[in-house]
Amino acid sequence: MRRHCTRPALGQRGFTLVEVLVAMFIMAVMAGMAWQGVDAISRSRTVAQASVDRTLRLGTVLAQWQADLQALHATRSIPPLYLANQVARFARTTPTGVQVVVWQVRAGRLQRWASPSTTRVAELQEYWLRSQQLMGNESAQLTLLEGVARWQTYCSDGGPGLNNCESTQESAVPLAVRLEMQLQGELSGQVTRDTALPRIPLPGVQATN
Repeated sequence: MRRHCTRPALGQRGFTLVEVLVAMFIMAVMAGMAWQGVDAISRSRTVAQASVDRTLRLGTVLAQWQADLQALHATRSIPPLYLANQVARFARTTPTGVQVVVWQVRAGRLQRWASPSTTRVAELQEYWLRSQQLMGNESAQLTLLEGVARWQTYCSDGGPGLNNCESTQESAVPLAVRLEMQLQGELSGQVTRDTALPRIPLPGVQATN
């Protein structure tokens, strides 16, 4: 029996090995380019989300600072307000009493410490003394921000300018406090926040308008 070899019809010829390899190479290049594009978009989204998170964190910290000052509890049993370089110490009103709050910059970290709430003068004085001996590793110590290069507060008594808050420690509660922070790292830049304080006269001191 004689076998007949048939040739593929015109237009039905298969791909050669070289053509297949070239096509695979082109597809690999296109896939690599597409992956780089997707990776760049993913990285940009991650960076943008991290920036938003840091901004929200800073906003939360500043909101807490203002809430603490606006809940100021002035009393003769402890200094009404102590604001010095790198430290802010005062008492604030809570739903269950009064607590001592300390904001402090230590080794570039902004930390906040709050004592338990109390309604007893002796306990409040004890917490105030304890707040002056903080080591930075207490269980109630919270690290709020990293990379704080400078922390400075200024007080306003209603005059045209701002005063060094240390000069008003033993007199009266200022009308307002300005906080200035110089941040480094991810949140690099200067932050300024003004906070009006409640008009709470000290016991035994007549309020002034």
